[in-house]
Amino acid sequence: RDAYENTFYLKAIRGISQICNERSVASTVVTGSNDHELLRSIQTLHRSGRVDGFILLYSKRDDFVVEYLCEHGLLYVIVGKPSDLAGQTVCIDNDNLLAGREATDYLYNLGHRRIGFIGSRNSYLYAADRRSGYQLSLLLHELPMKPEYCVEMESVHSSALVNLERLLDSPDRPTAFVVSDDLLALSLERVCLQKGLRIPDDISIIAFNNSFYAQLASPQLTAVDVNSFLLGQEAANQIINPVENPNLTTSKAVTSRHEKGICLYQAADIVIDNCGCLGDASMEIEGVPSRVGPTSTAIGAAILNAIISEAVARVTAAGHEAPVFISANIDGGDKHNQLVLDSYKDQIFYM
Repeated sequence: RDAYENTFYLKAIRGISQICNERSVASTVVTGSNDHELLRSIQTLHRSGRVDGFILLYSKRDDFVVEYLCEHGLLYVIVGKPSDLAGQTVCIDNDNLLAGREATDYLYNLGHRRIGFIGSRNSYLYAADRRSGYQLSLLLHELPMKPEYCVEMESVHSSALVNLERLLDSPDRPTAFVVSDDLLALSLERVCLQKGLRIPDDISIIAFNNSFYAQLASPQLTAVDVNSFLLGQEAANQIINPVENPNLTTSKAVTSRHEKGICLYQAADIVIDNCGCLGDASMEIEGVPSRVGPTSTAIGAAILNAIISEAVARVTAAGHEAPVFISANIDGGDKHNQLVLDSYKDQIFYM
């Protein structure tokens, strides 16, 4: 239910769908009333053999959905910060810690010194990071961190509303709140209205997502736009790039040596297929049991040289001088190359 109520997911799905449509790729939305139901749906799709990859619109700790995807070597992208295998997981994310800090700084600069935080479960990493940013801001401004000022709510229907009401009834209640989601912020507005508290006169609120709910609220809710549509677009691009290279013959035919079954192409941001044959050898010689004549060396060099040439062309077209090495075998080559090295010595660490 939350997936369809929260416009973050809807906007992200719209971004994914747009990219998939542009690149003629079919997409399917998979949901579940709980993690186990979601996992069963993913297992069914995996067994059908009709899915090349998965985009997870969430990130949380101890997620057995991610464990399943890793164990089976399935391609996936996370919208959010991965809790495990950060170096091997393709992810698209905002800096939620910085966002939480800047939101709290905003309230501090308005003159508030009793600032509360309302968020979803800390198992969801975006909420945990926004809360950490909130706490960092309090620390930097030398404000006390009161545990009772932080209310954790599962959803807008959560029984934790009782804790929120109790906090608003306290004599030293917060005068402002950072809220990790604008749906939760609307719940806060409703409770404030029931208690006769005026916004923003009595309570100031800043939230995240900037959905149409926030824009239709009265008074209009101050919210940080987290660019969920763009996150969805980039996640789709990241999942499609390796999928559109079906000739990754060797990578898909061999068994991964990684403990989670991940191949290098599944962790790369951009995949360039050299279309080499299995075993990277092309010639059969009578009397020799194995093939010889590797293809990746020459093709890889050609691809790399083409990329460099295109980069030089684009730098030049932009009105800049491209720092290009020339052959040391021609007159003046050593002198020219040394000038380039001297100019970029602070950026060329291997020389």
